[in-house]
Amino acid sequence: MGHKTSSMDDRYTIIDAEDLEAATEKMNAYQTGRGMMAEYEGLKARLDALTEPEFRRFAELKLAMLKGAVNGADGATATP
Repeated sequence: MGHKTSSMDDRYTIIDAEDLEAATEKMNAYQTGRGMMAEYEGLKARLDALTEPEFRRFAELKLAMLKGAVNGADGATATP
């Protein structure tokens, strides 16, 4: 059972920290370019620009959206 190999190098792909960092940068660039991930600094700046009442309203709306996602669009709970 299983696949037999002659060496550990054949079984496992070993990467170093530089390869991992480069791959992370490429994935972040890809996702940002496709609008899948916003830049952290951009998001932080947008949140910092909100007044306290605006931030509280944003938080309330976000919590309501999350509750709606858990309970379903019609407000019915997902669990019996």
